[in-house]
Amino acid sequence: MAEIRIYTFEETDSRSPEARILAAASELTEKPAAAGEWKVDRTERGKPFFPGHPEVYLSITHSGAYWVCALADSPVGIDLQEHVTRPAGLSEDREAHCRKMASRFFHKKEAVYVQEKDTYRRFFRVWAAKESYVKYTGSGIDGQFGGFSVIPEESDRLPDICKNQQVSWKAADAWFAEYPAESSDGIPGYTLCICTKTPAGIRRIVL
Repeated sequence: MAEIRIYTFEETDSRSPEARILAAASELTEKPAAAGEWKVDRTERGKPFFPGHPEVYLSITHSGAYWVCALADSPVGIDLQEHVTRPAGLSEDREAHCRKMASRFFHKKEAVYVQEKDTYRRFFRVWAAKESYVKYTGSGIDGQFGGFSVIPEESDRLPDICKNQQVSWKAADAWFAEYPAESSDGIPGYTLCICTKTPAGIRRIVL
């Protein structure tokens, strides 16, 4: 089974992204990480990687108050989405906006799932899953973003949302693990999704 370590930093952390990655690498290897050894390059489509450590895979995401990276022993994609209300100045309500965005950018099956019910939460579940997938494949967001579906073929829907508990599923020839997060008053906060080729063991670490 693949192993993934997810490192979470608050955006108020004074360390640069490079320093955060070094802190994560130090925790992973259990020894101080040298900057040159863990230099990050990017592919033409923007996927980050370590030239000096091709055996370690990297994915990065940030949203709202958090910056997160994943280190793994196999290809990985991670995405964090803050459940924002709606863009400033938008006249339509947030669910109408999510339905419109789903129709424009999502696969038809995903758009149906989002528009069926609980549109606001479902929109961010699908968006985080799709972003984690294109980070996993290294394709990035392009004209093919709506050409694949993160909805399981056998059920036509994602697993039910579990408060603060991982849910997993297979779609698009990949595995997804999702961590919903709720604030203390029950208002949706963030959705975190990880994409891998096979089921993975996951450790979440706050640095």
